[in-house]
Amino acid sequence: PGMYQLLDFLSNLNYRTGCIDLLFTSPSRLYMLILQYYRGDAATADIVFQMLFATPIATYIKRPEMAKTLVDLAKLGRDEEFIDIVKKHSAG
Repeated sequence: PGMYQLLDFLSNLNYRTGCIDLLFTSPSRLYMLILQYYRGDAATADIVFQMLFATPIATYIKRPEMAKTLVDLAKLGRDEEFIDIVKKHSAG
């Protein structure tokens, strides 16, 4: 509880934009905020990013199997690929 609000606060503080805007412009920066908050614990950062963002997106685009891929793309800084997947599958 409250994790989304915390991330939104940190996103605004660090990037002057909300976490949802950051998610769809630079998901890797949002992932890094989570990773920094958990002091480098990548396993926890992965779980949080997946639960709050990747799984809901994957469910929305009707591709639940893509949740892990979205996490991996954010982790690796492959923002364009992340955004392209979301655009491609939400357009149809």
